[in-house]
Amino acid sequence: LTSDIGIFSRIGWNDGKYATWAFTEIDHTINFGVTTKGTKWKRADDYFGIAGVLNGISNDHHDFLKAGGYGFIIGDGSLTYGNEGIIETFYNA
Repeated sequence: LTSDIGIFSRIGWNDGKYATWAFTEIDHTINFGVTTKGTKWKRADDYFGIAGVLNGISNDHHDFLKAGGYGFIIGDGSLTYGNEGIIETFYNA
């Protein structure tokens, strides 16, 4: 956006029809974030960033787990599945 401020985003999708062996059960994800250089605090090579993330599983994946299917982390069939919201920050020195 400027020489000191930038934006980033990522979108991911999976159909949820296969058992996963990843870090968590996610079939769709979207994030958006903002970064700023440390110029204002006299650290021009540093960066600070903040992002919001929204993750979830597909209906097919939900039905698979509810029917007794397995997952890497979840899947006992009695859980109430919903979207997961995350706020992340970072500082790069």
